[in-house]
Order: sequence, then structure tokens, then C-alpha cells
Amino acid sequence: MAGQKPRVAPSSLNMSVNLDFLEECEIVRPSWSPEYGVASSFSEFFVTLNEPLGLVWLAVLALFLWKRNVLFSVLLSLLSVSLLAYWNWEKYAYDGLYFGQLGGCVGSLFVTNIVLWAAFLFGIAGVFWRRFKRT
Repeated sequence: MAGQKPRVAPSSLNMSVNLDFLEECEIVRPSWSPEYGVASSFSEFFVTLNEPLGLVWLAVLALFLWKRNVLFSVLLSLLSVSLLAYWNWEKYAYDGLYFGQLGGCVGSLFVTNIVLWAAFLFGIAGVFWRRFKRT
């Protein structure tokens, strides 16, 4: 059955490197080696933040924490939701990343999703805090 994904679900309990998917790991994460072990959620968080959109998100987060005005609150919440949608869509729509996760070179987006959801909620809270503080 060519073109179908295997019925094996990636989980955090599967803590071994699957050498069947080593080809995909060489394409998706060229600097990764099986000697490094299975990629964790934290390593995937740092990989996603080292992309250009992740660096923009870090800059907006820094401006939000520094200035704490409504504009940066709205920017942080919109950018966080956009990145959540984009990274999750990219991760599971592209078979290479899925097979890389099965191989162990790509971690799950659990930590990334938690951090981005928290940033989204802080951005929304910043908007309402400023709005209701004035009234």
C-alpha cells in the first residue's frame, strides 16, 4: 500500500530510534544522528523557535513583556494562534516530519503548543486588562 501512513502512532512511550525511517531523518533533520537519541518536545520547541517565524514571535513576545500595551497584546495573541495553526499543519501535513517523528529525529509539538497557547491567553488577558483598567 504505497502512499499510506503506517498505523503506528508516535508516542512519548516509544523511546527508541526506529532505523526504518532513517532516510526521512536525513532529509528532515540533517544534523541529527541516532547517537543523540530520540528528540524530545523541548528540542522540537527550540527547533521551531529557531525558524524565522519563531524569531519574529520571540521579538513580539519581548516587546509585549517590555511595553505591555494593547498593540503588542493583540500582535502576540494573533501571531501565537497563527503559529499554532501553521506549525501543527506543517508537522502533520508533511509526511517527512511524521515519519521523522516515528524515526525519533523529530519530537512532538506538545511543549510548543503549551507555550503558544499560554502566550495567546496572556495576549488576550493583556487586551482585556488594559481595556477594563481604563473604565
